[in-house]
Amino acid sequence: MIRRALVLGLAATLAALSLSCGYNLTSKGSNLPAHVKTIGVPPFRNQTTRPELGERITENIIAALVARGKYKVTTDTRGVDAVLSGTVLNWTSKPVSLSEESDEPEQVTVTLEASVTFDDRVLRRVTWQESSYRFTSDYAVIGDPETYFDTELGAVEEVAEDFARAVVSAILQGF
Repeated sequence: MIRRALVLGLAATLAALSLSCGYNLTSKGSNLPAHVKTIGVPPFRNQTTRPELGERITENIIAALVARGKYKVTTDTRGVDAVLSGTVLNWTSKPVSLSEESDEPEQVTVTLEASVTFDDRVLRRVTWQESSYRFTSDYAVIGDPETYFDTELGAVEEVAEDFARAVVSAILQGF
């Protein structure tokens, strides 16, 4: 009797813990209206000196939306339920740590600023907008520090991926 009660108590505790975790549910969750099934993501406009930045952000936003598994995502804005669009306004990269041997940057802080809009085409209204969405993070310098500009390419890839995940999470959880 005691053994059965102990087993049932343990099973109930494990069940409660597994229900309260929610880690996987949160990462895939969405508070978008149920009618949003298809999202158009046209190429982000780019006003920076990094020519590849708009393209990389667009690719990563599409990948982040597709990873959610709930939406059909296209670069076309016709015949969709919603459009996620934006403009990359600013990109700065500043060294924050230098190599002791060469005084070359080992780590940089990158700040990306963009204007982002989520437009619900079914309801015909903008449902999420940030005119100056700022994203800042530190990245290791990869490659030859003497050609510092080229080593930023790794940071461009990383910041585009991180920025895209942050924007998609903000939009999906912001409703």
